[in-house]
Amino acid sequence: MEKVFWKNEKCDLEIVKGAYPNGQTAILLTTETGERMATATVALNVPIKENEVLIKSYSENSGMIEALMQADVVEPPKDVVPCGMATAFLCELKG
Repeated sequence: MEKVFWKNEKCDLEIVKGAYPNGQTAILLTTETGERMATATVALNVPIKENEVLIKSYSENSGMIEALMQADVVEPPKDVVPCGMATAFLCELKG
């Protein structure tokens, strides 16, 4: 299982293909004791490719995109997508 350093804690990273009702992929972070730390992604009604994700890097997830890029989980953002009053980053998964 991949690891990512998030909010001063080493977290396990789980990539769940088709996790959302619209078929988009979710990225979940849990502590080493199994507690859910964050959901790094958001599902939006926009067409994206199977190997792409929409990263929520605002509000309680502020800095998430930097953490995932540093951990080599995602490529740098390809685009930004409106998400309510904020934006989500459209990224391609690595590997």
